[in-house]
Amino acid sequence: MTKPIIDTASTAFDLRLGWLEAFAATARHLSYERAAIDLGIEERQTKRRVEQLEGWLNRVLVLDGTPLELNNADDIWFLPIAMECLERFSASKTWPGNAPPEQVLRKSKTSNIRLLDLQTFIKLVESGNFKATAYEMGCSHDQVRENISTLQGALRKNLVRGWSVLQATTDGIKFLDTCDFILSSLFKSRAIIPEDYDPNKQKLISSANTLNIHRINLSASVSRLEKKNKPSKMDKLEIADSRKALNVLDNLPSALSSLSDADD
Repeated sequence: MTKPIIDTASTAFDLRLGWLEAFAATARHLSYERAAIDLGIEERQTKRRVEQLEGWLNRVLVLDGTPLELNNADDIWFLPIAMECLERFSASKTWPGNAPPEQVLRKSKTSNIRLLDLQTFIKLVESGNFKATAYEMGCSHDQVRENISTLQGALRKNLVRGWSVLQATTDGIKFLDTCDFILSSLFKSRAIIPEDYDPNKQKLISSANTLNIHRINLSASVSRLEKKNKPSKMDKLEIADSRKALNVLDNLPSALSSLSDADD
């Protein structure tokens, strides 16, 4: 008999809720630095999580700049979905009288929850035991237990009960709807990609726009300093440095400029 395997080893189930949190915070502040403060992590971690989400979706969500910009076409359809997924998961958290053990609670955070953990719970309820779930998902018995423990710890509630035959608790039954919504919404978003969409081109357009803004700011600075009646030595040095920078920008590959013009 052929072993039934869900492709849980692929990157499809790698997405973590922490990536959605980083994108939502970045969209709110249009700044990785301020988003990082909200999340209690480092700025580079925030940016990395957004990039991981973009890689999972194969879409560009955030455009570089000061402040950052959301890619308008993607923001319209994805940001509300990300927010709804986070809100539904957060609404599932409780402090029941029958909470999971403290050692489970200490190691589990919402940001660490993967789609794989949600899929594991769905399959565990369907099969009724750890062994069958591990067989269907092509992983170890211990890995199934670990995934469920992580999920229960983050939610601070027990989702299953029983020993040889497992059943979903009342909380677990309610949480199944949340799992279905999150998985279906995110995978549907991942599938909606126009045939002519090129994420690399989007990044190039973002870079071109950033360079053009920098060019405008440098030109304005040179013009302002040159209008001074008696420019200081520091002014003259700044003018020289700005002109050098403008010269570098003007000699960049024309492809960047053409992309920016096309975007306008």
